[in-house]
Amino acid sequence: MNSEVITNVIRFVARSMSLLYAAFIAFFLLSDVFGDGLGLMESDWKDILEFMIFPVAVTVGLLLGLKNELLGGIISTLAMIALWILRPDLLEATPFRILILPGLLYLWLALGEKRKAARA
Repeated sequence: MNSEVITNVIRFVARSMSLLYAAFIAFFLLSDVFGDGLGLMESDWKDILEFMIFPVAVTVGLLLGLKNELLGGIISTLAMIALWILRPDLLEATPFRILILPGLLYLWLALGEKRKAARA
């Protein structure tokens, strides 16, 4: 396999994971806000900050990565790191560890493109 095929496969995986995670996050966000959950009505500042980081910032980063891999990768990766700083207990949950993967793949793809352009 040449490097172009591998890059396209990685791009497909990153985009597919981004769309799946965005749909998953949106489902739970909407069910919490419009369902029996209280949403942000009775939340303190830390809860609101965590809400702004996850799901909002992570989802925005993942969806932005579909168009701009570098910017989307930076936003989603930094948002996950910030969430882990606020809530280190989430590092024990596998889905929260895997959620950083599309952002890292976007960063890897963007940096690879920049390296490729510099060689040309």
